[in-house]
Amino acid sequence: MRISFFLSFTPNPRMNKRIRALNESNEIILIYWRRTEDYVWGNVNEKYNKSEIYIPANMGQPLKRIFPTIRFIPRAFRELKRSKPNCIYLAGYDMLAIASFYKRFFARNVAIIYEVADLHQLQIQPYKNVLMKLLQKILYRFEQHLCKRISLLVCTSQRFYDSYYSAFVPKEKYLYMANAPEKKIFEGYRRKTSGEFTIGFVGSAHFVNQTKLLASAGEKCGIKVIMAGSFSDDELRKYCINKGAICTGAYTYEKDIVSIYEKLERKGFPVTVER
Repeated sequence: MRISFFLSFTPNPRMNKRIRALNESNEIILIYWRRTEDYVWGNVNEKYNKSEIYIPANMGQPLKRIFPTIRFIPRAFRELKRSKPNCIYLAGYDMLAIASFYKRFFARNVAIIYEVADLHQLQIQPYKNVLMKLLQKILYRFEQHLCKRISLLVCTSQRFYDSYYSAFVPKEKYLYMANAPEKKIFEGYRRKTSGEFTIGFVGSAHFVNQTKLLASAGEKCGIKVIMAGSFSDDELRKYCINKGAICTGAYTYEKDIVSIYEKLERKGFPVTVER
């Protein structure tokens, strides 16, 4: 089977795990949107057939990506039509919309697998503002409509399905797949048993309010916070450093992830927020 990974970001560790697993018995094609000048997760593996679409855009706020997304759409259609996949494996609301229109107008038989690794605040935040409530309702109805065209919904947390997607995606189209560390990479992991209580944020920090809240809470509670990964906004990185968080920058998953986890502890078990 020819599977196209259709991503709104350069492949992250979670997607690289999916790609490696499916590459064993399928032909893999990468189509991804590079939204920043730097490669957040390091260089993309050269062994895969890939198409990179570089259009600068905001990382954490979808409403600020509207015009870059409009520029992205025709190029994405062109790459999908060129690669002719049997299945599109995607992540992100915007990629779901594009793939759904591609299926509707160009390839009715293509299967769509939609992976959800997080719920955005626009999906679940209770708003008092009338306009925001209306926008939230429109987005909910639109995603509900788009999900009618998917073959499978993959969630990295059971709560994402129970609290949100169960309302419009039947169980027979749902698969729970935790974003668990790879056993082979963690064979040499040594649990931290002493030192400061430490919380880690592992991944790309692009949700501004939530990241600030974590850094501020660490400062107020006297808890050590390590943020391992790239920041979409340098001002956000500076804010976290000023609050006492240790920001280590981008990392290579296979090479660095074990040493990062070994710095984290809570009664012998790592406390992490991995994205």
